Amino acid sequence: MEGTDEQKAAYAALLFEAGIKPNAAFEAACKLFPSDIGIALYVSQYWPIDPFVKSKIAEYRDTNPDGALPKRHVVAQEAYAIYLDTTVSTKERINALKLYSQIMGYLTGEDTGGKDRLPYPQPVYKVVSQ
Repeated sequence: MEGTDEQKAAYAALLFEAGIKPNAAFEAACKLFPSDIGIALYVSQYWPIDPFVKSKIAEYRDTNPDGALPKRHVVAQEAYAIYLDTTVSTKERINALKLYSQIMGYLTGEDTGGKDRLPYPQPVYKVVSQ
């Protein structure tokens, strides 16, 4: 299905509104073609890489730069999802957790000198001879 320029422009607008979500392309296609899932599936796979759609999204981004930015909680959810993903490397998971903590305000960026790294007191070991 090739689609008209008006359909592609409407799809680009819906995709721009959806922002960065895992199913944004399919959701936008379902809104544009609610009665035909087959066409919506095709559109969600091929129209996001269409040059006309890409140019329209770039045009929308230039006229409304804040519209495409995800909200704080969405970015935090994405970072936390990366942290929970066990297929991702440990280093990336730690970085994702650090990003999540910064977004949510748990880390202020101030260096405390390691005084508050452990939330519990460190044990004291004594050597006892018999």
